[in-house]
Amino acid sequence: PGADHLDRGAREALETGLRWARATGGAFDPTVGPLVRLWRRAFRQERRPSAEALARARASVDHRAVSVDVAARRVRLGLGETRLDLGGSAKGRAVDVAFDVLRAHGLRSVLVDGGGDLRVGAAPPGRRGWRVALAEFDERPTVLELERVSVATSGDLERFVVLDGVRHSHLIDPRTGNALTTRRLVTALAQRCEDADALASSASVLGASGLAEVGLARTLVRVQELDAGGVPSVWRSEPFRSRLSSPPLAAAASLPDPSA
Repeated sequence: PGADHLDRGAREALETGLRWARATGGAFDPTVGPLVRLWRRAFRQERRPSAEALARARASVDHRAVSVDVAARRVRLGLGETRLDLGGSAKGRAVDVAFDVLRAHGLRSVLVDGGGDLRVGAAPPGRRGWRVALAEFDERPTVLELERVSVATSGDLERFVVLDGVRHSHLIDPRTGNALTTRRLVTALAQRCEDADALASSASVLGASGLAEVGLARTLVRVQELDAGGVPSVWRSEPFRSRLSSPPLAAAASLPDPSA
């Protein structure tokens, strides 16, 4: 395994991914690249990967094998076939960068839309907040008034494939190597959009019970799930429920320190 130079932005993006990997017990993992590539091919070919191919790809996925040398601006991946994939949080980071540029130019009432990931600043003049519609399984959106918060959505409403009669999401559980087959639609909020993005991706893999197991049940998240009969259920974290009752909804929540 080699080591590659990192600029500051890339290093910070990777460190965010590694922080979330530690906090979720590997349900979020920036080294998931070999599995992403394998399942993309499976989607194109409309055929599940073989057990052998899954095992080979899974053997190269482990965030614990990654080391970052800040002083030398280098990263060592540790496993020979590891490929980084920051898709679970990079779009949110791009939203944050654009938002910070606007704020640096003195703009306060701003909204940055990254295609499903949003970050909003102060409410528009004369309004209590930005009106944001949240995705729902039944296509009747929930509309919230938001300010100074980021919101991200994750799920398989649009990106999926049916393989051997089973619906497979584009989302992958790095711990097992498998594409998700449980239908979930997650909405997550945080101060920074890259954290909202990573939280939404993580909650899609973990589900409500998994969030509690890794100590993330106090984050701002809503998990919708469909059972085998297509009947929806909704779980909302207590912080999410409490903020719903006091609009406009502003988030001060941050990711718990995984080392605590």
